[in-house]
Amino acid sequence: MKNILFTFFILCSVMYLSASGVQNSSSKSKSVVNSNSVVSEIVIGFGGLTNYVTNNVEYWANGSTWNWHTFRIGRPDLKYPSMNWDDGYYHENHYLFGGSFFVGYNGTCIYFDTKTSNDFFVARWDTAYPSPMFISFSMSDDSAEADKKVGIKTTCKINCWPEPYRDDYLIYEYIMYNKSGHLLNNLYCALYMDCDVSSAGGGSGETAYFQDDYVDYYLGLDQNGNPESISYMYDSENQFINGDDTGGRYLPKESLGYIGSRVLESPITSHGISANQQSGHQYWHLSDPVRAQFYRNMTKETFEEPPTYNHDFRYYQTLGPWNVADNDSIRIVFALSVGEGLEGLRLNLQTAYDQYWSSYEGSSVPYILDYSPSSDTLFAHKGDQITFEVNAVDKNGENLDRSIKSASVFSFKANRYRH
Repeated sequence: MKNILFTFFILCSVMYLSASGVQNSSSKSKSVVNSNSVVSEIVIGFGGLTNYVTNNVEYWANGSTWNWHTFRIGRPDLKYPSMNWDDGYYHENHYLFGGSFFVGYNGTCIYFDTKTSNDFFVARWDTAYPSPMFISFSMSDDSAEADKKVGIKTTCKINCWPEPYRDDYLIYEYIMYNKSGHLLNNLYCALYMDCDVSSAGGGSGETAYFQDDYVDYYLGLDQNGNPESISYMYDSENQFINGDDTGGRYLPKESLGYIGSRVLESPITSHGISANQQSGHQYWHLSDPVRAQFYRNMTKETFEEPPTYNHDFRYYQTLGPWNVADNDSIRIVFALSVGEGLEGLRLNLQTAYDQYWSSYEGSSVPYILDYSPSSDTLFAHKGDQITFEVNAVDKNGENLDRSIKSASVFSFKANRYRH
């Protein structure tokens, strides 16, 4: 009976949002294409980490709407999950105000438009796709005014998994196609993340939960000797709150998570920056710059020193430049995650990196199709070691042992309570 309950929890953690409202989805092998609607939206995730996804280029916040013409990440009005991390005591805990993926060229950022997006696609529990929940959609700048149109189409693909050892990250893949009819020199891109760590902290004015965030980056080699390139933020101490409120003002702490992103794949740049590394790390607080400044920050190729104070920061993870031939494309892949402390974040992103490069590519991507949880799985406590047997197969139903070698039992350390 406990096995059934566990699977029920996994399946019912997904909500599909359409223009007509919220619907629960619990059926397997279900794919949806919204080819007739312009704006589509969905919440992706299985309980560990959930996030709002849309092809809408508008930015909603504080009762206002701006047309940013970018790929949106999360939802600033907090009506739906925005990098929500279920860290045990505090559910529906937002770690992100809003983010965007920018592409820059020739002095400005590309004007992507929802009007050019008619291929919003969702696959759930369909083994033809890399993960139990897969989202794909495209946008271009075809509808931009003549002086703003470059001729770039970008496809976004997002994947997530329900198993507890990999449900704390989402993989975002962006493929940029040159449709301009000529060579594009010095194409850049950047991930903008206005993280607010975290909504469970509440407060207002100088004591608001987003006023004491700290921003930083990590560069080095991971445990396997691969480039490790991360931008991140966390909750620091607020001088206007009595006592040390680093990681939260309550007991238990409500903001222990570090939120960040790691570059999983990017080409060698035309300036010689190695593959799979970001070119720079920028940040600022409060007011966002104008569009032209977003582009200028993207091209700096420098890593700003960490601030000497905490505030309502945003980080800007920049990559490029590249020279892209006509009808050619480049692929940029990030993993977005929340983990307990920097080491917890790095561990999650390491898992994402290893999964992406060992078994994510192509059609033979494994994910769990059959759960056999141990009797204590439903009642895991922080720090518990839990094991469960899995059956991993590829899309053709063949047994797959590439990523798990000869092992059929995984061990993981629970980082939150399962109530």
